[in-house]
Amino acid sequence: RSTAGRQLMAAGRLPWLASLVLLQLPRRPSADSPEGYSCGLVVDAGSTGSRLSVFAWPASLRAESFHQFQEVLVDPEPTLEKKFSAQITWRDGRFVTEPGLSAFTEDLRSPVEAAQQLELLTEAALRHAVPAVPGGCREVEVLVRATGGLRHARQERPEATDELLRTLREHFREKLQLRSSVSIMSGQDEAFFAYLSVNHAAGNLATGVREGVMDIGGSTMQIAFSVEHSNANSYKRAFRLLGPSEAVYLRSFLGCGGDNVVAESMSRVIRASAGDEMQGEENIRYVHPCFNRGFEGEVASEGEPGGVVRWTGSGDVERCKELIEEMLATGGCSAPADMPALSGKLRGMSFLTFIAIDLGLMQRHEEREMTGQQLSDRAMDFCRMSFEEAVTESIARKGVSRTARQEQFVRDLCLLGLYFPRLLESFGVHSPETVTLGTKVSGKTADWTLGVMLDTLTERLHAEGSNLTLTTTVGEEKVSEGPSWTNAVMITSAVVLASSFWGVCIFGKSRTPATGCT
Repeated sequence: RSTAGRQLMAAGRLPWLASLVLLQLPRRPSADSPEGYSCGLVVDAGSTGSRLSVFAWPASLRAESFHQFQEVLVDPEPTLEKKFSAQITWRDGRFVTEPGLSAFTEDLRSPVEAAQQLELLTEAALRHAVPAVPGGCREVEVLVRATGGLRHARQERPEATDELLRTLREHFREKLQLRSSVSIMSGQDEAFFAYLSVNHAAGNLATGVREGVMDIGGSTMQIAFSVEHSNANSYKRAFRLLGPSEAVYLRSFLGCGGDNVVAESMSRVIRASAGDEMQGEENIRYVHPCFNRGFEGEVASEGEPGGVVRWTGSGDVERCKELIEEMLATGGCSAPADMPALSGKLRGMSFLTFIAIDLGLMQRHEEREMTGQQLSDRAMDFCRMSFEEAVTESIARKGVSRTARQEQFVRDLCLLGLYFPRLLESFGVHSPETVTLGTKVSGKTADWTLGVMLDTLTERLHAEGSNLTLTTTVGEEKVSEGPSWTNAVMITSAVVLASSFWGVCIFGKSRTPATGCT
């Protein structure tokens, strides 16, 4: 066809294509689904807490109505934090409760307590999110996906972990009577869903540009980035969007999360002390070089006198750096020798972003390009403060009260602020190269829960025989794809570019001569 002909056809399709943009906009579902909505509650059961996201889609889901799938936000200002109850907080668009499920595999807590905790989390979503869906939710299902905390717990306490999973499944099925699924997600799946979600939110899928992801949680670290098909690495996964198939390198590092880094540093200090710090069996106190001078505190530890380890901070930056080098050299958390070279930009998620925020390098709800050197320089300044100075500065910047939890955050900032730049260097990100940090991607939530829900629905449609085939043109080749949510994402991103070219203003935006839309 001629170029003009293709442009006319594209213009005619824009109204249909534009509706797919809804996939990228978390908001309240519209009332244009006469059969009502079904809702999915996806629980990210992490090592430090459980976070619940809410999604809605037409109850009679078909391929042609799949664009109405969307995230449900219950607050017009989702960046605010609020308490729904003593146990449940609304934070960054999520219902949050603590501690993480792995805590319920230990002797002091029972699986029943974990089930009750998730019941409260579910009830908060049903009470505060479901009313935001027109007509409520005709059906509700819960997907609980545990990450590194339970992966580690299963290795250490397999029987207790399996009992926890059985208890949760029975509780949702028999007491709450909700359609549910409870499982431990593999590290590679977690990395893959994060990779797709980030590139979807960034609008990359239509452009061919790909951002890599380094996601550091409490107990695991995931990395995912685009690689060539010719790469024979066993951690490569091939997949197809529209056009040629792609390949992505996926690697999960269990025991390499932020909480693990702190715990490992303490273990090494204790082993290196070899009794030198003892002042009588009841008064053992260890000196940690990465804790600010003047810090004094206790950490629970089995097998130690009194069940605790007592710590003093020295704020010795050079010794702290030496400790970090030892950890990266022998701890199994640096880049493996067989890892292919990083390609494209890298986005740092979770702990990487939180440390930059807590050090005052960025605001909580902004995105920023940052070098490892910037992070390291700020961390060194922070390390040289006394603990009192560090706490005072931190709570003043955040506008929060001084609590034991805030003091723990401050205690760990020096160590993690120096550790993460060296970790980035080990993976090939050297200053002046930057990593993109932020709790959101292009203003959108982009954690892996979105990918989990979309993947679940498309698999369900495929199993029911629904036709999700979408067709587009790549060059002169006509390409049709089967049931994959990423096809819809690809077309969604393309229509954003097309809308700008044609000057089409979507969602009631006004026109301006310069840009077409404001």
